[in-house]
Amino acid sequence: MRRIRTGSGIAAGAFALVLAACGASAAGHGDYAVRCLLVDSDSGAEVVPHNVYVVATDDTTGEETNINHLRSAAFVLRMPNPHVRLRITDYSDKYQAYSASLEIPPKGLDHAVVLVATHYVLMKGRVLEQHGTDWVPVRCSEGIGGSPLISFHFGRTSRTLHFRDDASFEIRLPRERVPVDVLDSALALEAPFVDLSGVTADVVERDIHLVP
Repeated sequence: MRRIRTGSGIAAGAFALVLAACGASAAGHGDYAVRCLLVDSDSGAEVVPHNVYVVATDDTTGEETNINHLRSAAFVLRMPNPHVRLRITDYSDKYQAYSASLEIPPKGLDHAVVLVATHYVLMKGRVLEQHGTDWVPVRCSEGIGGSPLISFHFGRTSRTLHFRDDASFEIRLPRERVPVDVLDSALALEAPFVDLSGVTADVVERDIHLVP
């Protein structure tokens, strides 16, 4: 994986080569192009953008250009005016939200998007419900929406748990005591929180227990 110098002097030729090699995603229209590359703030390596959402807003008109699914760490946005606000969200919570105001010159702009890691814990597990003395994978038929709606709350943020047909899940959470609740279900949580305050590992395994 390439590592990128993230200071003020990324060579234009080197940047162009990276964009071409990555098969950069492109969106928008207009004469002003900003060529972006997602970079990890800790390692300087290109970021693999599995869950990254890009929005560029034209400050002159308010028009938005977005990319929902990046193919690589590189992308190009074309805008009709030079003053642009760039916002990037990582829905996996591996990185903090990114925001920048850009002024694009007529020749275009090479811009390293330095994403700052949250250092949240990746919690893996299954949603289990109690049957007598046993714990079994939750039935997807449970609840109005087809499965219990489980949400974690931290800061001003809430994250809904999306689990698979086998009741397994992965979610990133801060290293603290995180409140959790459940809706659309006759079941209740065995504990109304997940305590990750003492966790030093990057990945932990914890199941979510639902009780009658």
